[in-house]
Amino acid sequence: MLKSQFLTTLSRAGKDYGKFDSFSGGKGTTSTVRYREGGEAEKKPIGGTKDREPITLSRRYKSERDHPIFKELDRLRGTNGWSLLRHPLDGDGNVIGEPVPYSGVLEAVTPPDSDSNSDGEVAMLTLEFSAGPIG
Repeated sequence: MLKSQFLTTLSRAGKDYGKFDSFSGGKGTTSTVRYREGGEAEKKPIGGTKDREPITLSRRYKSERDHPIFKELDRLRGTNGWSLLRHPLDGDGNVIGEPVPYSGVLEAVTPPDSDSNSDGEVAMLTLEFSAGPIG
């Protein structure tokens, strides 16, 4: 499978915010607690808390699609209820099986950089989420 064989979509409260070109982060981690009982030589793992690294979505900024919703996205920073779905795709772009669902709080909305001397760089909209459990 190639990195390009995924479809990532975003929605909140029934509103579809469309497809995104890239998805990064979301690694699941665990803070394992180790404890040494009396008389034992080594600490033993006894479990721990789960966490997930932030998720970053980005896509090429299209003024007709993204400009009208930019203020709304920025206003919704700090809200939860976001649904991020990652659909694996086959070589022909068809969805395979069920998507992997992520949820989270929208933490950052980054507009595209601008530079009058840029020569053909793509302008990107970037969103960052603090991610909850896969559900």
